[in-house]
Amino acid sequence: MKTIQLMVAGLVGLMASATVSAEALNSGNNDYLMSECTLLANDIKLILSGGVQGDIACDTDVNVVAVSVCHTAGLATSRSTAFKKGDVISGTTTCDVDEGCVETVTGSAFPSASTANGTVASRYPGNDCTTDNAATETAAIISALSE
Repeated sequence: MKTIQLMVAGLVGLMASATVSAEALNSGNNDYLMSECTLLANDIKLILSGGVQGDIACDTDVNVVAVSVCHTAGLATSRSTAFKKGDVISGTTTCDVDEGCVETVTGSAFPSASTANGTVASRYPGNDCTTDNAATETAAIISALSE
């Protein structure tokens, strides 16, 4: 987990300045180039340990890069998670209460960060660890910032 957090924190530190793109991240070497995201200050290489999957997304309209990762052998458990009004709780269920919702979800933790937030925080969407689910998390981060 510490490796994932350090990787995400390092990635956020490398980002500096506009192309909408997303790329799946798998175990091993992952190159993410300035030609794919003009918000990057330079090309970056993300090296993920075995079993780590994720996604990195760049949105120049919102001026943000988001990354979310998970570990396929990581703890998948039930936990209470707070949702803000408008957040997707699961599938097509959306929190529609002004004060927010607290629901029990089951699944993997997705340590995530963005250039807007600058810190790594685990997200608990109630999904298993896959690159597609990590992509859903990066899209959710960007969507929340575009509101």
